[in-house]
Amino acid sequence: MTDHTITLCFHEEAGQVDRDLLNAITATLERDTFSVMELNLAKASNKTITSHFKASEVVIAYGGDGTVHHVLQHLLTLSEPPTFAIIPGGTANDFARTLNMPINPVKAAETIINQQTKQIDVGQFNDRYFLNFFGIGLVTETKQAVSASESKQTFGRFSYYLNSLQTLNAPEEPFSVTVKGDNHTYEGNAMMVMVGNGQYTGGVRAFFNQADMTDGAFDVLIIKNVSARSLFDIVKANITPDPKQLEGIEYFRTSTLDIKTTPPQQIDCDGEDGGVTPVTLKVLPKHITMITGETSLFQNLQNKR
Repeated sequence: MTDHTITLCFHEEAGQVDRDLLNAITATLERDTFSVMELNLAKASNKTITSHFKASEVVIAYGGDGTVHHVLQHLLTLSEPPTFAIIPGGTANDFARTLNMPINPVKAAETIINQQTKQIDVGQFNDRYFLNFFGIGLVTETKQAVSASESKQTFGRFSYYLNSLQTLNAPEEPFSVTVKGDNHTYEGNAMMVMVGNGQYTGGVRAFFNQADMTDGAFDVLIIKNVSARSLFDIVKANITPDPKQLEGIEYFRTSTLDIKTTPPQQIDCDGEDGGVTPVTLKVLPKHITMITGETSLFQNLQNKR
């Protein structure tokens, strides 16, 4: 007899999902006391998605960061969203890594059965929510200029952007920005503004190694005048320095953030298009329950404090 209902979300167009693997994930979950409803987001209406989520105890996003972002937007329209879980199926799988979910999808399904949960912070701006990353500047400019290549598979999204920028010899033009946090203001030129809630960007822990998704604060990096070459070297080497010690980088933590730029800048929100600046961000503390691995990275961080 089944006690729990899961909605297993994926995005399938033109046979992109490995059906054998999807069946193995479903079979693994149903070995326990779960009843699994599969939901193809590519074919489901908003009404159908909402109906499935309301009927579920656990909602799983199986796919990459874009699928996770899509599911999150629907979950947080509910007054009492179900527990959220991720089965990695993309290139970077940034948020799943911070949660210490196994990258192997079947092993991730086995981890979900254990139902170890944490209350996780969520970032919000306008009517959009994000779990991992918000950025403007260099990241979005290069993303728009270059199509996907082998570099993305090799190094992950963020280092792929920087590698592509070098290959094209694209100009590194700064923009004017005013950034206001709870107790910190920056006004001047920048190449990039990065706001982290999770610890990974593009599959590596290069900049947000101290981020804690349960502390009610963003980690903010303003990249003022660092060359693309030096940024790429940091990411490729997977170095995790103290950002306060990096020349040309300003770092602070805040629960709210107001960003104004000249000219307006495109927004990258968990790898998805988030519109343009100006924008105001805020943390929604411990806003959603998520399933984590046995010992997640941010739990290790808390234990060291």
